Amino acid sequence: NKYKENYKQNMKGHYEDSGFDKKTIHAMKVRKLASDISYKQGHESKKTEQGEYNYPATQTPGYQSQKKLDPLKDKNYRQHIDQVKYSAVTDTPEIIQARKNAQLISN
Repeated sequence: NKYKENYKQNMKGHYEDSGFDKKTIHAMKVRKLASDISYKQGHESKKTEQGEYNYPATQTPGYQSQKKLDPLKDKNYRQHIDQVKYSAVTDTPEIIQARKNAQLISN
């Protein structure tokens, strides 16, 4: 306790800043106000230059290109073998000959 009292008497408030005077506070408010005004003017001028676009996000070119790439995504590419739809390969003459050769070699 005596250390705490010693701290309160000697050190507390010693390193704290003394605050701002009225002129400094006024200057800070003026700077903030001027900054806000210039920001809003720049924003308004950009809005008039570019125009306001208001259309659904699903019609943007980026969204459309992402939709076209959906079939190629990893999720669709890496499916379990039971879920893959495939058609049987027709027996071409080369496959028939290869099957006959495999039977001859195995005998």
